[in-house]
Amino acid sequence: MIYYPQKLIFSFSAVSIFFAALVFPRSAHGKIKLADNSQQNIAQSNIKSPSMGSPPLNPNFDSDPELRLRRYLLGPGDQLSIQVQRFPDLNVTTVIGPEGTVQVPLVGALLLQDLTILEAISKITSELNKFIINPEVSISLLVQRPVRVTIAGEVTRPGYYPVGGDYQISDALTAAGGTTFTANLRNIEVRRTLADGSVVNQIVDILTPLQMGGSPPDLRLEDGDVLIVPYQTSIQALDSDRELLTNYSQAGIVPTGIVTVNGEVNRPGYYPANQVSAALLAAGGASLTADLRRILVRRKLSDGSVIEETIDLYTPLQNSTELPNVPLKDGDAVIVPTLEAGSDFGYDRDLVGKSTLSQQEITIRIFSNPNDTLATTNLPNGSRLIDILNGIAVDAADLEGINLIRYDKERRKIIRRELNGKKAIFGDNSQNVLLQDEDIIVIDRSWLAQINYQFEQLTLPIRSFLEFLLFFRSLQQDSSNLFFGGSDNNNDN
Repeated sequence: MIYYPQKLIFSFSAVSIFFAALVFPRSAHGKIKLADNSQQNIAQSNIKSPSMGSPPLNPNFDSDPELRLRRYLLGPGDQLSIQVQRFPDLNVTTVIGPEGTVQVPLVGALLLQDLTILEAISKITSELNKFIINPEVSISLLVQRPVRVTIAGEVTRPGYYPVGGDYQISDALTAAGGTTFTANLRNIEVRRTLADGSVVNQIVDILTPLQMGGSPPDLRLEDGDVLIVPYQTSIQALDSDRELLTNYSQAGIVPTGIVTVNGEVNRPGYYPANQVSAALLAAGGASLTADLRRILVRRKLSDGSVIEETIDLYTPLQNSTELPNVPLKDGDAVIVPTLEAGSDFGYDRDLVGKSTLSQQEITIRIFSNPNDTLATTNLPNGSRLIDILNGIAVDAADLEGINLIRYDKERRKIIRRELNGKKAIFGDNSQNVLLQDEDIIVIDRSWLAQINYQFEQLTLPIRSFLEFLLFFRSLQQDSSNLFFGGSDNNNDN
């Protein structure tokens, strides 16, 4: 081994770069520029499409190994093999440390962080040239460190992640726990900051190749890249899209979120549900006054905007087809509207009442003087007047003067209707009405007079459904004193 003073002539006559089954996804921030004609060739002929459905790759996102090698910046964690021809004692396999340096025999610690491989060769050659004549240095990147990227948008765990593997978008999505079912996989954006501070972006479609059986996008991620998975602007995705979004290899676990359910349901409130139909069932089912053709789903997006879509559950119910699969997201609101007057033509309330989407049971309060009873009974939803007359003595009761008392939520007032129970028994459907939850059935006019008297004692009118319920519940609780002189022979359920 011969050592020379520092002022020897520098000769960089042979520089070679060797590959060791490597990928080089990290952008070299402009430290070494290609020749002008090379840049022109890239712009005109080397633009590649990452996958079917995506726009062509910008040259700054090109996945060609040679181009990646030229711009790859070394950093902590990279494992290098440094070879010096004719001087085997100077060969070393090393890892760039946390400070960005490596130990080179004879030279000592050298800072290689943020240098390209060509720049690193030049720097090591320059340092060795202080001791030996015309050193011939080559560097092989044996193991590349994971790149670190920011992942935002519709993924399970947005954040800052190291991404290894093949440094592909799919690897990044897996690191972030997978995509949500509301992700727009046709417009994934990759942003990259270049050496001059400018930001370039690339749109990639990974859904179309999944559907068409094509090759996945070949876009290598680099340190500092930002991956943005946008949200879908439609609540009702195509069935084919939704199936892939929930079942493909980078799909995240679909959580059961807390949604708001209000409107014409039995128990409005907050419920865990991941489907519209499940939300209705959690809220006790829709009432018979609900319009299942116009269920509104409201969703707030991550940018603060709100989207709304109308879901029709009645038509598939009517046609005996599968209910639409509309997944819900945490924070969604499901609003069940009231069936408007005049819009019920062709709307079969019997069908709705007997379906699993509706409230399964309804509560009916019966004031029946012939049997000396004031009862609360639970009936299957879809029941009619005749279903409560089975236990009434036809000869004893005044079935021709039955009164139905109901609170109209839309008009916010109590409505009364006189019905002929005998006609209902003998098949008159106009009298055999469909019952609704919390209906009051009054059999015998003496009871009706007592109820009217109680209404007259109120200082304020009943203006809400809750007031209506409380009035008749209190009336039922006090019925023994009001009507039977303190006897306990009423049936209060």
